[in-house]
Amino acid sequence: MINFISHLRPINLALIAITQFLIYFKFHPTINLDSGALNSVFHFSMLVMSTCLIAASGNIINDYFDFNIDSINKPKKQKLSRKQLINLYFILISLGFAISLYLAFQMDKVHYMSIYIIAGLSLFLYSYSWKGKGLPGNFIVSLFSAGVLGIVWFAFSPSFNTNAEISNILIFMMGLIFLSSMAREIVKDCQDIEGDRQQNLKTLPISIGPEKAKFFAAQFVLAIIVSCILWASQLDSFQYSISQILLGVVTILSLVIFIDILSSKTTSSFKRNATELKILMLIGLIYFYFA
Repeated sequence: MINFISHLRPINLALIAITQFLIYFKFHPTINLDSGALNSVFHFSMLVMSTCLIAASGNIINDYFDFNIDSINKPKKQKLSRKQLINLYFILISLGFAISLYLAFQMDKVHYMSIYIIAGLSLFLYSYSWKGKGLPGNFIVSLFSAGVLGIVWFAFSPSFNTNAEISNILIFMMGLIFLSSMAREIVKDCQDIEGDRQQNLKTLPISIGPEKAKFFAAQFVLAIIVSCILWASQLDSFQYSISQILLGVVTILSLVIFIDILSSKTTSSFKRNATELKILMLIGLIYFYFA
């Protein structure tokens, strides 16, 4: 049972669910989220469930293709067999497809199914091939991470697009998620460089070396710092509100992570960087709710 849960990445799935529910409960009281079936908590929960299922299936198929690599990079990790992983993948992807199809019919927008199909296919191709091609693979994962927020924006676009303030903060948050995810994917590749090298993958640290790769990752964190400063500069006023304190925490923590990444040299230090970036995402989500 523990092996099954670990393959799903429950913390990552929890972050996905929290992100999407934060959007719903933050904006639902202030604007009319009139988008067919999704204007009920139950049907919105189904949207969250389908997003989590496609993410979980992506985690499973990634572990399936990385079965041998993980034996090198994570020798102590207990895991399911390859047969169990592929069976679990088809169960999760099929269940997510069924929920998405149900929602598409409820909303009378069957063409929305193309989003699920493209996302599922992209995550499969990432695990099968793109992961070993450096930045393109990192870009796909980061785009999906930002898309967790974007899919809700898309579903409620008629309501969100009429409010410039909401649209601006959604764009800002999607940008922060994308940038932090890019940095995290690169430092994770630095962490897994030995196993990836033995499997002849061409990740960024293997292609240009971990020293240059970590510098590249740090630039994405630097972009977060600059974005936060620019965002703060356009706020109407500076007060000691919870949201502005949290924005300050995000900015300062980003600076700490920026320095820490540049000083990292070992597998354990790159693992620490990945954890720090996940914490940064979580604090960013809390800021988003209070903004």
